[in-house]
Amino acid sequence: MDDKNINELINLYKDLRILIENIETILEGKIHSDFMTIKESAIYARCSAATIREIIRSGQLRYSRINESPKSTILIKRDDLKKFIIKRSRL
Repeated sequence: MDDKNINELINLYKDLRILIENIETILEGKIHSDFMTIKESAIYARCSAATIREIIRSGQLRYSRINESPKSTILIKRDDLKKFIIKRSRL
């Protein structure tokens, strides 16, 4: 296995560890915020973060940013995500 594959595996491990920690946090009931990050929203909706981003890009889901920077954290209102899921489930 070359260095590139090893680095890819390390990055994959780190991403999985973050997802597991997020799931554990949700299951422990520690997240009660009115807003969720893209990753938290994806876990809540049982989809990928890329799907949440696409829904936002298409204008179907509102979001806020912590500051003006395009790199700042995106926050999604929990109620908006719930309404979107319910609306989609009735189609």
